[in-house]
Amino acid sequence: MVIHRFRLPLAAGFLAVSAGLGSAVFSPLPAQGVVAPRATLLPTAGKWLIEPQTSLVWWQMNPNYDHLWATSCPGDPFWMPGGGNTGGFEVDFSRLPKDFKGSGKSMSPPEQIPVFPRKAVRPVCGQAVRGEAVMRDGSSWNGITGSVVIDANSVITGNTFRDTYMYSVIETGRYPTFSFRLDSLANVQAGDTLKATAVGVFTFRGIDRPVNVAVRAWRLGDNKIRVKGKFMMDAQDLVNGYGMSKFKLGLGVTQGLWKELHMGFDLIFVPPATG
Repeated sequence: MVIHRFRLPLAAGFLAVSAGLGSAVFSPLPAQGVVAPRATLLPTAGKWLIEPQTSLVWWQMNPNYDHLWATSCPGDPFWMPGGGNTGGFEVDFSRLPKDFKGSGKSMSPPEQIPVFPRKAVRPVCGQAVRGEAVMRDGSSWNGITGSVVIDANSVITGNTFRDTYMYSVIETGRYPTFSFRLDSLANVQAGDTLKATAVGVFTFRGIDRPVNVAVRAWRLGDNKIRVKGKFMMDAQDLVNGYGMSKFKLGLGVTQGLWKELHMGFDLIFVPPATG
């Protein structure tokens, strides 16, 4: 990988907050190798809690210059850091997507964002993500609300210097978390995989901005729900929308090298307690 040594968007990383996606945990095949159809995902009234050890958020700059991506779950075996990483991560270049793009000024196609999606859920993610979803009506997805809160210091690129600088630019001492508040679901398409638009507010560095996030949700195992989503902002919004220092962000912003900042989440919700 080519490592470009201009000042990095460590700040951008934090945003890992709200949105992206991997695949699912697989259940055993039924007899004769026939895959059993999944039942339609139906709402269940009550408070569903995010399971921190299996949930994550991520961010990725586009172009990514072979290193500008991050995760809140570095223990995920499907994730790898980019060039210049520290900390003993195993990097296997053979796992890069076919026709991998991102070096120099090449824009990554949508299917390579994130570059390393999670392919199976494992309880290796620590306590970086917490939150809840409250379903008030067991017969409809209308009225659902919720929140996702991320520890800003837990989102890493895999390079200690890069991450330390990112936290200083974000001012995590002053703004230790960033979050997404779910106000409603729109454009709901029911099915075994529910598709919808999550309408809410993204809060970063104490600034609230409305955002719509395309999400997918399906049942995981017998009783959990997996929810994935991602959204994108213009990289210039780091300065114009969230008041970050153009000087500290460096060439990525001042010279327009960074075009888009993508953020995503892959969350596991556990059902309301029945006892």
